[in-house]
Amino acid sequence: MAQRPVYDATIAAYEKLYPNVTVRWDTNPNQTAYYSGLTTQYSQNTLDDIFFYKTQTGDPTGTMQQLQQLGWIQPMQPAGDSTDIATFENTWKADAGVQPSFIDGINMQGGKPYSFPFTDTKAWGPGYFYWNKALFKKAGLDPNTPPATWSALMSDCATIKSKLSLPCFAMPMSPSNQLQRLWYALSGSTQSDLFFDYKTGSFDLSEPGIQEAFTQIQTMYNDGYIVPGLNTLAASRSQMIAGQAVMYTDGAWIPGQVFGPAGFNNYGVAATPAPDAGRTGALSQLPTQNVYWVNSKIATTHAEAAWKFIQYITQPDGIFVQTYLKDNFGTLAYANNAKYLGSNPQLATVLSLGETKGFRVANPVPLQQCPDLAQSQAFAKATNAISTTAEWDAIATALTSKSSLMAAATNIVNTRNNILTTTLATEAGGATPLKVSINCYKFPTWNYTQDFDQKYSPPK
Repeated sequence: MAQRPVYDATIAAYEKLYPNVTVRWDTNPNQTAYYSGLTTQYSQNTLDDIFFYKTQTGDPTGTMQQLQQLGWIQPMQPAGDSTDIATFENTWKADAGVQPSFIDGINMQGGKPYSFPFTDTKAWGPGYFYWNKALFKKAGLDPNTPPATWSALMSDCATIKSKLSLPCFAMPMSPSNQLQRLWYALSGSTQSDLFFDYKTGSFDLSEPGIQEAFTQIQTMYNDGYIVPGLNTLAASRSQMIAGQAVMYTDGAWIPGQVFGPAGFNNYGVAATPAPDAGRTGALSQLPTQNVYWVNSKIATTHAEAAWKFIQYITQPDGIFVQTYLKDNFGTLAYANNAKYLGSNPQLATVLSLGETKGFRVANPVPLQQCPDLAQSQAFAKATNAISTTAEWDAIATALTSKSSLMAAATNIVNTRNNILTTTLATEAGGATPLKVSINCYKFPTWNYTQDFDQKYSPPK
């Protein structure tokens, strides 16, 4: 695994500082196998003291609630520990007061943190536009001027197709959810990169802003501006590297993990082109990067050691931060990323874009409006209905068959909405009623292009 040297350097430094402690950092590149094995590991007392977990279904902010229901986790700070928790939390800076880093019901309970934001959620995420500068120049285009609008994008693609006999875009479609690489970038400029609308409290594939993004992608596909075939993610990235496509949209990780040092000067990065009339949406920012948790079964001495190690790796100027960032593996929520990112100019641009107002905005968090959603199964049932990839399957089918998306979209939206509303109503009227309703998911005064300023008061 590429990140192994970062872990090894961190462990070596830590064990030198604390020679009575042995640290084993396990990695498993097979995500499916990793998650499927956790239940057995917990039941057999072989689950690591600190383990990685991010919810796979339902509300993306509901990881802590899911793990608490399973009984797998405990607060990071052991009982009796004298560490000033406020000092620990101050390592993280809230996003201009809009989205705090520690939120009751998300990664805290009763004033005790159960996890911490690991990856930065402003710069780190989807929505970046990459282009091959040499091929732009070869086609007679300015290699330093990417298209800023959809009409400019279509014009550049027409030029590239005519002059180079190449499709513009590499876009994976196998499996169908890999469509997210281009989909998030475009739907994030018309409405949102989510399939749920927190303004209306509805699943949104059939809404006008989302359909607008689909129409743009379908036009590009029909005009031959996208590499044909059901390509895998690896194949699409290889097409970009090999010069078989000129443009590609994906996440902040591409410069460090795909292009590498050799590609620093070969590719440009910018915000994805926007509709000609301007952006009417934005990419979403949600508190979903709380991914490291402390096993509830570990012995007291291990709990103390785990807490000390968590504090060690979250030191803003510590060896983990410095090596992780220097090797371009990502951006961290608790570090000065620009200070340690090394010599990658593309990542510097990514950081700058991520901080641009309106590029990614803090979305409403229903759990803060209705704490009883922590016990609700409604959203998970709705997103698991039909298929968890139903939206992606429908988009892929409509593209390849050159047909309308609306009929399939309406069926998916109606099915999911019906399950969500009826399950919430059942939970609200049960023997042990929850204070939940569809209104928990509605924030009608919110604007898709603005941070949602949800006031937060920590628990007393």
